[in-house]
Amino acid sequence: MEFTLHQHSHSVGIAALNGIVDVMSCHTLRQQIKQILQQGITSLVLDLQAVKMIDNSALGTLKECLQMFRDRGGELALVHVTHQVDMKIRLLRLEAVFPIYTDVNVALKRL
Repeated sequence: MEFTLHQHSHSVGIAALNGIVDVMSCHTLRQQIKQILQQGITSLVLDLQAVKMIDNSALGTLKECLQMFRDRGGELALVHVTHQVDMKIRLLRLEAVFPIYTDVNVALKRL
């Protein structure tokens, strides 16, 4: 898994996940999100278009991270969700939990 952050504004970040996001990368993902929050970013748009596979534990970690952002008055929005990731989200009934958008600009307007 690769994680790349681009700060959009003082409190909003845009990040991209790339590769396989699974139980082996959950700790790293959680640490990356904690670092973002420590930088003062309270909302994040997370681009998933380059995610080849995501497992249940990784989605659980993203749900934890979503709560971390919400605890600070922010949000974690998912964009460019691939078919495979979308199917996994729906299988776990998380589509009502995560704000999901087709485009980064739309997500930024909603944050």
